Amino acid sequence: MNLKEVLLVGGMGYVGCQLQKSLLKAGYKVHVIDINAPDQKDKDNILFYRSALSEESILREVLQRCANVFYLVSGSVPTTTARSPSREGELNLLSFLKFLNIFQGYNQVRLVYVSSGGTIYGNPKSIPVSESSPVTPISYHGAGKAAIEVFCMPTVIKLITI
Repeated sequence: MNLKEVLLVGGMGYVGCQLQKSLLKAGYKVHVIDINAPDQKDKDNILFYRSALSEESILREVLQRCANVFYLVSGSVPTTTARSPSREGELNLLSFLKFLNIFQGYNQVRLVYVSSGGTIYGNPKSIPVSESSPVTPISYHGAGKAAIEVFCMPTVIKLITI
C-alpha cells in the first residue's frame, strides 16, 4: 500500500473528474475504476480501469496499492427509480454492498463515500442544511443514498454530502 495512491471508484463523472485534477495537483497517483473509463490505461499520471465493480480481481488488485478510496458510483438519479424501489436497490445499493464485502478485507484502506445531500435531506425545514439535520428522503434514490450511508458507518472515515 502506498499512502500517495488513491482509488476513485466511479471516477469519470463530474465530481470524479474534478477530484482527479485536485489529487494530481496534490501529488497523488490516481487510479480510476469506471465503466466509462477511457481505453488508454495510463493518461496524465492516472491509471484507468474500464471495469464494472463486478470484476472483483481488478478491485482487489488496486485496493492493495491504495491508502484511500473515494466511492463516487451512482447508477441512478431520482427520476430513474421514481416508480421502482427495487431498481434503486439493483443500481446502487447492491453494487455498493458487493464493493463493501471486498473493501472490508482491507483494514488499512480508508473509505470516503460521496453521498448527495439534496436527496437524503429531502425538503429541509431550515437552510443551510447541516449534517445533523433529519434525514428525510423524498425519493427512492435518496433512500438508497441514506441506506448506503448507514452501511458505511462502521467503516467510513467521512461522509461527504454534496
